[in-house]
Amino acid sequence: MMKTLILGIGNPVLGDDAVGIVVANKLNGKNLKNVDVETANTTVDIISLISGYDRVFVVDAVKTKNGKAGKIHKLGSENLRQTMRHSVHDIDLSTMLKTGEKLGIKMPEIIIYGVEVDNIDRFNEGLSKDVEAAVPTLVEKIMEELI
Repeated sequence: MMKTLILGIGNPVLGDDAVGIVVANKLNGKNLKNVDVETANTTVDIISLISGYDRVFVVDAVKTKNGKAGKIHKLGSENLRQTMRHSVHDIDLSTMLKTGEKLGIKMPEIIIYGVEVDNIDRFNEGLSKDVEAAVPTLVEKIMEELI
Protein backbone atom coordinates (compact mmCIF):
# COMPACT_ATOMS: atom_id res chain seq x y z
CA MET A 1 0.00 0.00 0.00
CA MET A 2 1.40 3.38 -1.05
CA LYS A 3 2.03 5.82 1.79
CA THR A 4 1.48 9.42 0.71
CA LEU A 5 2.21 12.81 2.26
CA ILE A 6 0.73 16.14 1.26
CA LEU A 7 3.09 18.91 2.37
CA GLY A 8 1.79 22.47 2.22
CA ILE A 9 4.54 25.06 2.54
CA GLY A 10 3.99 28.73 3.25
CA ASN A 11 3.68 31.60 5.66
CA PRO A 12 0.12 32.36 6.79
CA VAL A 13 0.82 36.06 7.41
CA LEU A 14 2.34 36.84 4.00
CA GLY A 15 -0.83 36.87 1.90
CA ASP A 16 -0.64 34.53 -1.08
CA ASP A 17 2.39 32.75 0.38
CA ALA A 18 -0.11 30.84 2.55
CA VAL A 19 -1.60 29.00 -0.46
CA GLY A 20 0.27 25.75 0.30
CA ILE A 21 -1.05 25.73 3.85
CA VAL A 22 -4.60 26.57 2.72
CA VAL A 23 -4.63 23.71 0.17
CA ALA A 24 -3.15 21.26 2.70
CA ASN A 25 -5.75 22.21 5.32
CA LYS A 26 -8.59 21.69 2.84
CA LEU A 27 -7.21 18.27 1.89
CA ASN A 28 -6.74 17.38 5.55
CA GLY A 29 -10.49 17.78 6.02
CA LYS A 30 -11.21 15.13 3.36
CA ASN A 31 -10.28 12.15 5.59
CA LEU A 32 -8.11 10.56 2.91
CA LYS A 33 -6.98 6.98 3.54
CA ASN A 34 -3.23 6.29 3.71
CA VAL A 35 -2.55 10.01 3.24
CA ASP A 36 -0.93 12.23 5.83
CA VAL A 37 -1.09 16.00 5.63
CA GLU A 38 1.55 18.33 7.07
CA THR A 39 2.27 22.04 6.82
CA ALA A 40 5.55 23.85 7.22
CA ASN A 41 6.68 27.47 7.20
CA THR A 42 10.11 26.51 5.84
CA THR A 43 11.76 23.47 4.36
CA VAL A 44 14.73 23.39 6.73
CA ASP A 45 13.82 19.92 8.03
CA ILE A 46 12.23 18.55 4.86
CA ILE A 47 14.23 15.29 4.79
CA SER A 48 12.77 14.14 8.10
CA LEU A 49 9.28 15.24 7.02
CA ILE A 50 9.27 13.25 3.78
CA SER A 51 11.28 10.17 4.74
CA GLY A 52 9.24 7.01 5.02
CA TYR A 53 6.74 8.04 2.34
CA ASP A 54 6.41 6.57 -1.15
CA ARG A 55 4.97 9.72 -2.67
CA VAL A 56 4.93 13.37 -1.57
CA PHE A 57 2.82 16.17 -2.99
CA VAL A 58 4.49 19.50 -2.26
CA VAL A 59 2.18 22.52 -2.55
CA ASP A 60 3.84 25.92 -2.51
CA ALA A 61 3.62 29.46 -3.80
CA VAL A 62 5.69 30.26 -6.90
CA LYS A 63 6.52 33.53 -8.56
CA THR A 64 7.74 33.43 -12.15
CA LYS A 65 8.79 36.33 -14.34
CA ASN A 66 5.55 36.88 -16.26
CA GLY A 67 3.27 34.58 -14.29
CA LYS A 68 -0.43 35.19 -13.84
CA ALA A 69 -1.70 34.94 -10.26
CA GLY A 70 -3.71 31.77 -9.73
CA LYS A 71 -2.03 29.72 -12.45
CA ILE A 72 -1.27 26.19 -11.27
CA HIS A 73 2.06 24.62 -12.24
CA LYS A 74 2.56 20.85 -11.90
CA LEU A 75 6.12 19.66 -11.87
CA GLY A 76 7.87 16.40 -11.14
CA SER A 77 11.29 15.61 -9.76
CA GLU A 78 12.83 16.12 -13.20
CA ASN A 79 11.85 19.80 -12.91
CA LEU A 80 13.20 20.40 -9.42
CA ARG A 81 15.97 22.78 -10.36
CA GLN A 82 13.64 24.90 -12.49
CA THR A 83 10.93 24.83 -9.85
CA MET A 84 13.06 25.84 -6.96
CA ARG A 85 14.56 28.82 -8.74
CA HIS A 86 11.08 30.28 -8.81
CA SER A 87 10.03 29.36 -5.28
CA VAL A 88 9.42 32.23 -2.91
CA HIS A 89 11.24 30.15 -0.27
CA ASP A 90 14.40 29.67 -2.36
CA ILE A 91 14.26 25.96 -1.61
CA ASP A 92 16.88 23.76 -3.11
CA LEU A 93 14.82 20.61 -2.82
CA SER A 94 17.00 18.80 -5.35
CA THR A 95 20.07 19.15 -3.13
CA MET A 96 18.07 18.10 -0.06
CA LEU A 97 16.86 14.94 -1.83
CA LYS A 98 20.38 14.07 -2.99
CA THR A 99 21.64 14.61 0.56
CA GLY A 100 18.97 12.26 1.89
CA GLU A 101 19.98 9.62 -0.64
CA LYS A 102 23.66 9.99 0.32
CA LEU A 103 22.62 9.45 3.94
CA GLY A 104 20.97 6.20 2.86
CA ILE A 105 17.41 7.48 3.20
CA LYS A 106 14.99 6.26 0.53
CA MET A 107 13.54 9.38 -1.06
CA PRO A 108 9.91 9.37 -2.24
CA GLU A 109 8.45 10.30 -5.60
CA ILE A 110 7.96 14.08 -5.49
CA ILE A 111 5.07 15.86 -7.22
CA ILE A 112 5.16 19.63 -6.96
CA TYR A 113 2.15 21.87 -7.35
CA GLY A 114 3.04 25.53 -7.41
CA VAL A 115 0.43 28.25 -7.48
CA GLU A 116 1.47 31.49 -9.11
CA VAL A 117 1.10 34.24 -6.51
CA ASP A 118 0.74 37.99 -6.45
CA ASN A 119 0.98 39.46 -2.96
CA ILE A 120 3.79 37.95 -0.87
CA ASP A 121 5.84 40.99 0.06
CA ARG A 122 3.84 42.46 2.92
CA PHE A 123 2.06 41.22 6.01
CA ASN A 124 -1.46 40.33 5.04
CA GLU A 125 -3.61 37.42 6.10
CA GLY A 126 -5.75 35.86 3.41
CA LEU A 127 -5.25 35.04 -0.24
CA SER A 128 -5.78 37.38 -3.18
CA LYS A 129 -8.90 36.77 -5.28
CA ASP A 130 -7.07 34.96 -8.14
CA VAL A 131 -5.09 32.69 -5.84
CA GLU A 132 -8.17 31.92 -3.71
CA ALA A 133 -10.02 30.95 -6.90
CA ALA A 134 -7.28 28.42 -7.76
CA VAL A 135 -7.54 26.57 -4.43
CA PRO A 136 -10.62 24.38 -5.19
CA THR A 137 -9.18 23.45 -8.60
CA LEU A 138 -5.89 22.39 -7.06
CA VAL A 139 -7.61 20.45 -4.26
CA GLU A 140 -9.60 18.58 -6.93
CA LYS A 141 -6.47 17.87 -9.05
CA ILE A 142 -4.66 16.37 -6.06
CA MET A 143 -7.75 14.36 -5.03
CA GLU A 144 -7.92 12.89 -8.56
CA GLU A 145 -4.27 11.84 -8.37
CA LEU A 146 -4.82 10.19 -5.00
CA ILE A 147 -7.59 7.96 -6.33
